Amino acid sequence: MFLFSLICVDMIFYPGVSIESYPFHQKHINIADQTFTCYDHSKVIPLSKLNDHHRDCDDGSDELGTAEGPEDIPFFCKNTPYISQFVNRSQVGNGECICCDGSDEMFNPNVQCPNTCAELDKPRHLLLNKLKGVYYNGIKHKSIAESEGYRLFNRTQKTIHDYSDRINKLQKEIELIQENSTLMEMLPIAQQYPIIAKLWKLLFFIKNDDLTYSDVFNGAQGKINNLERKINNYNNSIQAIQSKYAIIKEHDLPIQFTPLVNVSFPWKEYNMLLFKEFFKGQTSIGKFKAFNEDSRTIFYEDGEYCPEINEGMKTIVNLECWNEGLLFEVVEKSKCLYEARVGTQEVCDAKDLMMLSNMTHKELIALKERNGFRK
Repeated sequence: MFLFSLICVDMIFYPGVSIESYPFHQKHINIADQTFTCYDHSKVIPLSKLNDHHRDCDDGSDELGTAEGPEDIPFFCKNTPYISQFVNRSQVGNGECICCDGSDEMFNPNVQCPNTCAELDKPRHLLLNKLKGVYYNGIKHKSIAESEGYRLFNRTQKTIHDYSDRINKLQKEIELIQENSTLMEMLPIAQQYPIIAKLWKLLFFIKNDDLTYSDVFNGAQGKINNLERKINNYNNSIQAIQSKYAIIKEHDLPIQFTPLVNVSFPWKEYNMLLFKEFFKGQTSIGKFKAFNEDSRTIFYEDGEYCPEINEGMKTIVNLECWNEGLLFEVVEKSKCLYEARVGTQEVCDAKDLMMLSNMTHKELIALKERNGFRK
């Protein structure tokens, strides 16, 4: 009767059954008939036979709260308000009180496990809130960085468009000069009167470049030269802008990374230039190759030649949500293959907060110490 009362009073709690499996498990329970249908539908048994340490169902679905349950389905500890967890079947009913809510020993008459979940959650809750602040700041900054990335991109596109318009106007000016100038007007005066040009140059210390673009000495051609020089300057400016943001477009990188391209992330003897190159001292241990947004992984390849592997050095960079840009650590996983962890706000999202909320106190402490959090 105890088991039946448990099911009637708390319909959302079935010992050993994970929250995700609740709906499926509940469908097999008939409260009106006081029966349970095995998962494989091979039998219908009384509710009183659930979790009685004897398998009535061939698939063991009637013993999910005991050690006799199916080996391929681990026991689930709800552990409210602490972190839920899965434990092996062999650890259920062994008298060790592994779950802080005591549910792993619920059907063990020889042991009474106190519920210590609330006490365990106190220090965890304090640290969790501090780390959540780090992640919240990261998410907020990412949103700002996305807006800034779009602003920079739009501004550069406008600048390129403006420069292109100016180039077109200058080219039309050149065409107009060429159409309206006679052959004699096109001939530089400096060539017609070389002695005068030489005296003028000596008397007034005129440089060759100034003479080349001088309307006085070069007439129509001087004007054209001057306009072409302006066109070259605008073209150079366009190329400089395009090269700066080419990596974003070429590799379809998230827009929030726009301000960080080629930014330095130093740590000890290492230095990562984001989306450009990774260095160990003066040695290149990889040039940017690709970025996987789903796994938050940057691949640097074709660094300095490594004879042991007969190819260039490589570095794999794993990005993690953090409230500032930091190169946390670099390790040489194997010969000439490095792996790095980098904290950055640009990858933060709600999934990080969910992951954080599901961490135990020990896991939160490890995260804090691993990333050097001191607040």
